[in-house]
Amino acid sequence: MEPRTDPPDDRTDDRAGAAPPGDPPPPAPAPRVRDLIDELCREVGPRASGSAAEAAAAERLRARLEAWGLPAAVERFRTTPFALQGLLATMGGLYLLAFGTYFVCPHGATTFLVLAALVLLAHRVLDLDIPGAMLPGAASTNVHGTVAPAGERRRTVLFAGHHDSAFRMPLLGRSSWFPWLSRGMLLFFVSYLALLGLSLWRVAARPGPARDPVELAVLALCGLGAVFAVVVLAGMIRRDAVPGANDNLSAVATAWEVARRLAAARPRHVEVRVVSFGSEEAGLKGSRDFALRHRGELRGAMLVNLESLGQSGRLFVLTGEFLSGARHAPEAVRLVEAAAGDAGIPLGRKWLFHGLTDASSFSRRGLPATAVIRLTDAGFLDHYHSPGDSPDNVAEERLEEAVRLCLAVVARLEREAAG
Repeated sequence: MEPRTDPPDDRTDDRAGAAPPGDPPPPAPAPRVRDLIDELCREVGPRASGSAAEAAAAERLRARLEAWGLPAAVERFRTTPFALQGLLATMGGLYLLAFGTYFVCPHGATTFLVLAALVLLAHRVLDLDIPGAMLPGAASTNVHGTVAPAGERRRTVLFAGHHDSAFRMPLLGRSSWFPWLSRGMLLFFVSYLALLGLSLWRVAARPGPARDPVELAVLALCGLGAVFAVVVLAGMIRRDAVPGANDNLSAVATAWEVARRLAAARPRHVEVRVVSFGSEEAGLKGSRDFALRHRGELRGAMLVNLESLGQSGRLFVLTGEFLSGARHAPEAVRLVEAAAGDAGIPLGRKWLFHGLTDASSFSRRGLPATAVIRLTDAGFLDHYHSPGDSPDNVAEERLEEAVRLCLAVVARLEREAAG
């Protein structure tokens, strides 16, 4: 009997481009800085302060650090998720009450305006969140890790961002609206002072009901302030959170990429810590808790806070922040400027008028700090607190530029420590 032979298999291999047996698999693509942003936005989603999503993001960030062999920890604290909305509602509401009661009870108008001033001063000067004390609280999270130096620790630098995302604020969604909002803020504070002056005058002088043209003109100005207050209340208080890709996962991804690279090539004398704060959007709650909790060990350290690095525009180092009254450490500003020069990265210097950064929590407590932010040519942020703050509007090359700046800061500190 002849041996059985199978017919030739004329099926073609449908694995187009398959590597021949024995060839090594193709190398995995190099990790991108924005991969972390894509993952958190896709798999976790919007991360409002004090939410389960914010906590889940913190755990993922901790796991990444530990996967690189770095010690990491998650710290929990209490927050007030709607603190910013509460402050806006309190200030706007008290002004509207004062404007309405001025015509029938100047004493009441004066009382409402004085209360508004006390709330604002407590928030800006004493760091007290009076409206937030009356709102529901929640648990929030900070996460941090450390790249220990290969030798003796002589310097410590922190790179930080925040992983919570803001509640939607339609008025802030277009950077072209920022100049008008700036004028509106100025108008509101001038109107506030004018209405306070009129109210005090009526209480002290007790004039009759007749109002002269000057008083009517000032009241018209105060009416414009009331219109602005209504616009703010209607256009900036929402309960749905935005993706927060640029603000501020771009900073977290940058800091974590710095940690990943340095974990494989540790500095000799510089300890590098990376931190992602929670509840920044609720009034810098996470950075305040971190600064207070670690105040003793941070005395000799320096914070470079990172903010909104992935959009179009130019990098700036901040010398201070108007809304918090914080003045950042000149030595921290000079360090970042020198590092930018070393790396050939264009860097401006700016006093921030709009918004706040977590660097304020450190500078206001005497801890050396500054912040690096990317702003448009007009000095604003794109897609700020809007659904457009998505990974599609974050550019890898801008994140890589920020990583190079941070590594240049470490390299300069290393040279100073070695010398």
